Amino acid sequence: MRSLLETISLNLMPSELFKTDISIETTRRLFKEYINTVELENHNYCNRVCWFCPNSKVDRHTNITIMNEAIFNKIVGSLKEINYNGRVLWSLYHEPLAHNSIFERIATVKSNLPDAKAMLITNGDYLTVDILKQLAKAKLDILRISYYSEKKDPIDEIELFISRINLKIIRIDNDKIILSGAPFEVILYHKAFANIIPNSRGGIVQKVHTRRLCACTKPIYHFVIESSGLCMLCCETMSSFKEHASAIIGDLNLPESNIFEIFRTNALKREYLASAKTELSMCKYCNVDLKRQFTRRFELADRLMKLVPGYLPLYLKLRRIKKNILK
Repeated sequence: MRSLLETISLNLMPSELFKTDISIETTRRLFKEYINTVELENHNYCNRVCWFCPNSKVDRHTNITIMNEAIFNKIVGSLKEINYNGRVLWSLYHEPLAHNSIFERIATVKSNLPDAKAMLITNGDYLTVDILKQLAKAKLDILRISYYSEKKDPIDEIELFISRINLKIIRIDNDKIILSGAPFEVILYHKAFANIIPNSRGGIVQKVHTRRLCACTKPIYHFVIESSGLCMLCCETMSSFKEHASAIIGDLNLPESNIFEIFRTNALKREYLASAKTELSMCKYCNVDLKRQFTRRFELADRLMKLVPGYLPLYLKLRRIKKNILK
């Protein structure tokens, strides 16, 4: 059912999403309509070196380099132009709470983008009662805690961790724990190290020799910005590795560069991946969403669908149906 809905959705998408010769006004409209998450790093540091993360292959735990203020303001300013109402997520390959500048930057996003959701993913190592208060003051909307343990059943140590920061368990749903006690949504996901089946991270963590036969829609819905200002094809890639050089889709350090122009110039890669073509080196070794095999966009389908009266309203209706089913 999921694959069928994905295939229908892909083939009803407007062709402008996959073209570079569109106006900047059309680009802004498409960005707001489709990009549901803008993911960025506040800095380049993580206090952990987990074996299943690309940080285990590169030094990101010696020095902290904060995202340039001008680049951050450029991102927020561009999103403000379109009254962005998706998620602004601090995650990727850093620990957001390792530097106190995160609070001011969350507050800046919320004051400039009142309709957007500010979300942060943390490993929990820096979480204290005071940190939770500062996140609340900055008006964070969603906090996700990724809790990794040496134990196969870590519920006892999780309960101690939660009590230390004055939160309470509302509901446990397998590896997902809903918490209360903060003025924002808090969800803890726990996983035993021994049970982790890692994403390949484009072949950096592990090589995957399974032929990919399904589309990748990450670049359609997700816009990724590293702390350096480099924009990446997706959150599975990292500019530190030469194998991922072709995943760098833009550089916000350039004066004339902005997120909309980068989104527009990335159209051909979106089309390429939506059509399940995986000649891009890092995509050959990607094991994300492989269960949706045979989901893809067909080049002829877009032309055929446009011959059907009212195809765009139909597509928008199917999008709503799909979102409700997959919630």
